[in-house]
Amino acid sequence: MYKTETHLHTKEVSRCGKLYADEMVSMYKDAGYDTLFITDHLSESFFERQEEGMSKEEMADAFCLGYNNAKEIGDRSGITVIFGAELQMNEGKKAHFLLYGIDRDFIIWIQDKFDRSTKEIFEYLDGRGVFVVQAHPYRDDKSTPIDGCAHALEAHNPNPRHTNYDEQVCEYAALHGLPVTGGSDAHRPEDVAGSGVLSEKKITSAKEYGELIKNGKYEIISKK
Repeated sequence: MYKTETHLHTKEVSRCGKLYADEMVSMYKDAGYDTLFITDHLSESFFERQEEGMSKEEMADAFCLGYNNAKEIGDRSGITVIFGAELQMNEGKKAHFLLYGIDRDFIIWIQDKFDRSTKEIFEYLDGRGVFVVQAHPYRDDKSTPIDGCAHALEAHNPNPRHTNYDEQVCEYAALHGLPVTGGSDAHRPEDVAGSGVLSEKKITSAKEYGELIKNGKYEIISKK
């Protein structure tokens, strides 16, 4: 069985991250993972923190830095590294969405669109084949699932610094006919390899991951 991490952050890009990309790849290799999705935080505040006068292309490159560093190390160590993001729109700021199947062009496109509705952005992504998972939908009693804005829900998130109500997520997903996923939400050493998914085939693209979840041919990795 192959191990895939679906949710991790790098210190290069995410302010809450405590591990650089090369450290993440090394620790996941030691934990026996085969594929990593780099899902750094994508919000309007990221671009507001960049240097004044930077072009959209330069700011996109800054956002891609963690992924690019991780991929370089992954290519050398035999781990597949795939680009993703954890999107936070201005509407309902506690709702976060993991995006699988985006690229640098999307990072350029989204920069002046954070005031658009979550529904509008989901329809844009869905129309382009991007697989969208709402991350930790009930975290800390401050968020709820948003109907019609995700293909799946993250139902196992073992991040130790939050209360994630995984059982409640599973109940909601079952009621609405949505598949569920797992991800470590890794920021620090103690978060690494806490979850993800197991599959009989190695995941080598975002498209393969989306199809895997939609077809139910996986197991959620859990330390519990």
